[in-house]
Amino acid sequence: MGSQSCSSVPPEPNRGRQLSLPGYRQTPVSESGSVRHAGRVDFQDRSDAASRLAPLVDSAVAALADPPQAITVFAKSPGGTVIGVAVASVLDSSLVNVESAADVAAVAQDLLTDRLVIVVDDGVETGRATFGIGQALRARAVTTLWLAVPVCPRQTEVTLANVYDQVVAVVRPLARRSLRWHYQQF
Repeated sequence: MGSQSCSSVPPEPNRGRQLSLPGYRQTPVSESGSVRHAGRVDFQDRSDAASRLAPLVDSAVAALADPPQAITVFAKSPGGTVIGVAVASVLDSSLVNVESAADVAAVAQDLLTDRLVIVVDDGVETGRATFGIGQALRARAVTTLWLAVPVCPRQTEVTLANVYDQVVAVVRPLARRSLRWHYQQF
C-alpha cells in the first residue's frame, strides 16, 4: 500500500474556470468576459447579428401568400433589444420589450389580436425563456407567432416548433452551446 500525504494547504479555488465534461466543447472566455476565438465567429456583436437577421425576417414576411396587415415585435430584453429594434424598423412595426413570460400579461390586447407576432432575442440555447414567452402569447390568443433569432440550434428548434409557427434564424447549429461562442463580443 502506498502512503498518502496530508497537506494543510487548501486546494486553489476554481477562478472562473468551468469543469471540463467529457465530450463537451467549452467556450473559452478571457478575463474581461469576452469570448476568445481561435477561428471564425458568426457575429461581431448584437448589432451585426441584427443587421443580418432583419432582412431575413423581412423576406420571410414578404414571401407570405397573405401578408399581415399589422405586426408586433416582442424583444426579449435585455439581449434582444438591439435586434428587436432592427427587426421592428425593417418591418415598420410596433416594438414591445419583455423580460419574461410574466410581462406578456401587461401587453395591450390590440397589439396581439389579428397580427403577426414575432418574438426576437439575441439567440437561444435551451429555448426555455422563449418557449415560456411563446406559451404566454398563445394564452393571450395570438394566432400567428414567429420566433426570429440570430442563433437557434436545430436541437432546440424541435421543441420551439410546439409553440411557434415559424423560426427564422441566421445560424442553425446542430447542437446547442453557449451563445458567447457565436459572438466576438457578447
